[in-house]
Amino acid sequence: MSVPTPFPAGQTAHTLDYWTSPELARVSPPNAPSRLRQLADAQGTLTAAWSSAIGSGPLLLLAGGFVSAMSGNPAWVLILGLPGVALTVLGLVSWKRVRATLPNTKRLLIARGPGSARGGVMMVSVLALILGGLLATALPGIAPPGELRRCSL
Repeated sequence: MSVPTPFPAGQTAHTLDYWTSPELARVSPPNAPSRLRQLADAQGTLTAAWSSAIGSGPLLLLAGGFVSAMSGNPAWVLILGLPGVALTVLGLVSWKRVRATLPNTKRLLIARGPGSARGGVMMVSVLALILGGLLATALPGIAPPGELRRCSL
């Protein structure tokens, strides 16, 4: 019985101590592309994506509870809560799967985010305005009759 080797015949296999040695770090520049960096970037990108799904699920559930409390209509908890719970469960299962396996580096993963704290604040502000605009479309249906006339400018 022959045991297949995970490395092609022409390449040598090195231990993790070899790749993490300070001598090798001094020889190679910090921004040099490497297989280890590609694996770390791909796994970090996938992990971050599923982590955002895990964080967005409870946010949807809380938004449903808030809208339900403000309107007195419990349907909003179901409308926003069920997708929130499903998103959280899907995120947890996928996050564990990503953490347990090595990613496929043949597929290019691009992660673009804000480059500074100011960019992050602007991004969150714009997304909050978009979400607020979407939730504001439900305002006439959830407000008691005559309530909107008192609040208008």
